[in-house]
Amino acid sequence: MFLQRQKRDWDDLADLDPLWAILSHKGKKFRWDLNEFFSTGQTETDGIIKTAQELGYPLAWNLALDFGCGVGRLTRALAKNFQECYGVDISEIMITKAKILNQFISNCKFILNTENDLKIFQNNYFDLIYTNLVLQHLQDKKMIKSYLIELIRTLKKEGLLIFQLPHYYPIMHRMLIHLRRSAYIFLASVGCNKKFIFEKLNLHPMRLNFIPEKEVAEFLETQRVKVLKIQINSHGGILNKSRTYFVTKYN
Repeated sequence: MFLQRQKRDWDDLADLDPLWAILSHKGKKFRWDLNEFFSTGQTETDGIIKTAQELGYPLAWNLALDFGCGVGRLTRALAKNFQECYGVDISEIMITKAKILNQFISNCKFILNTENDLKIFQNNYFDLIYTNLVLQHLQDKKMIKSYLIELIRTLKKEGLLIFQLPHYYPIMHRMLIHLRRSAYIFLASVGCNKKFIFEKLNLHPMRLNFIPEKEVAEFLETQRVKVLKIQINSHGGILNKSRTYFVTKYN
């Protein structure tokens, strides 16, 4: 039931304003310039590739995965460094738009996945996996950890998994997000125009979750992986005290 709700939420956002849904910068609702939007993906990817090279992982640069790819903002940038880059998303509308916007990039492949796992990919498949501003939108800690297990499973030994998670959200911020989401879902369910709800009432169906750094580190220890680096950043907003984890699989 959650995945059906999640798919519906992100199909709504993909239909209303996909660029802002992916990168929700202040003042950019309905105002993202497409070239500027994709350039942020290149800048972001340049940074994580530089860090990866400094860490010495992955050992090979053949296959990459952009988990929660949206319209391919990061997928096309990652593809410049790999033979093939897969983008996976739960929203069919996002995937359709990604295929159109990146149709001339031959080594990008976009796949719709509406399951609660990544069984579409075999074990030890990807050299590098990157997911940013994605895991925080899942239902709860249990589901976030479940997908992390799947990402680790599909990562090659001595590959590199890079994932972002908020370390903390202030309680008032969490309450505001919950109220916005609840109001959006209620108004949409009684037939209100979704564009009006989104644009005029400033409501949306996004949810936000976090896992403290200590809990993430303890969880990763149980998965027999090595944490190479933890970066503190403000991805997703200045209030969330976000972390980006660089992890390799050694066994």
